Amino acid sequence: MTGHEIHRYFADHYPLEDAFEWDHVGLQVGDLNRPVTRVLLTLDVTLEVVHQAIQAGAEMIVAHHPLLFHPLETLDVSRPQGIIIQTLITHEITVYAAHTNYDTGMPGMNGVMADMLGLSDVQVLNEDAPGHGIGRIGRITPQSLEALAARIKNVFNVPHVRLITDHPLTHEVSTVALSSGSGVSDYAYALNKKADVFITGDIKHHDALDLRAAKLTAIDMGHFTEWVFKADLKPHLEALGVAVSLSDEAFPFQNI
Repeated sequence: MTGHEIHRYFADHYPLEDAFEWDHVGLQVGDLNRPVTRVLLTLDVTLEVVHQAIQAGAEMIVAHHPLLFHPLETLDVSRPQGIIIQTLITHEITVYAAHTNYDTGMPGMNGVMADMLGLSDVQVLNEDAPGHGIGRIGRITPQSLEALAARIKNVFNVPHVRLITDHPLTHEVSTVALSSGSGVSDYAYALNKKADVFITGDIKHHDALDLRAAKLTAIDMGHFTEWVFKADLKPHLEALGVAVSLSDEAFPFQNI
């Protein structure tokens, strides 16, 4: 097997043309012609993850977040990104990214997460004409905000979430809108579809003020919850006949 077979899987199930215009998906570093016996799945391509790929004997890294998100003006191998790229090239490791093309697919990132949270009657939150969209909206057994926050932490293995609301923790919710990653720009869809609570990540101060003004309760679960990308894709890539390892990434923030 070569990297072309991995690329073909994504072309068939999560086409690159479905990625947002600003995104950079597909081949990032390396050569799809190289033989691949083991793939390392990861959320981010860090130097630690590259060393894990070397240790595992992986010839290819498939990442959710692109390593090369912005055009390179210089390749300084004394800087962190330059060191990563140099190490990848030295060890002949190919890097492939599946970002918003995966997010907008079916089930896609939020489809998987909605299922993990136990949502029913799930629909696309912000569908375009073909029905694609990153977000999801569905129903959950009525429960308090405190219980839902605890469920999010448990299901997605994060130590804390941030709550934006005027309601007490005992306030019950049942209609849940979800847009993982930095999805706060989708909050208008959640409002229009009368969600009781909007779950996303990376909410900034002024976005939080907008949510309060709109009287939309929100839970910021952070970006790290997107590790589910790895768990979802592992059996599908293994079915192609390639061995798959998962990166050992840690939640990047600590409470002190």
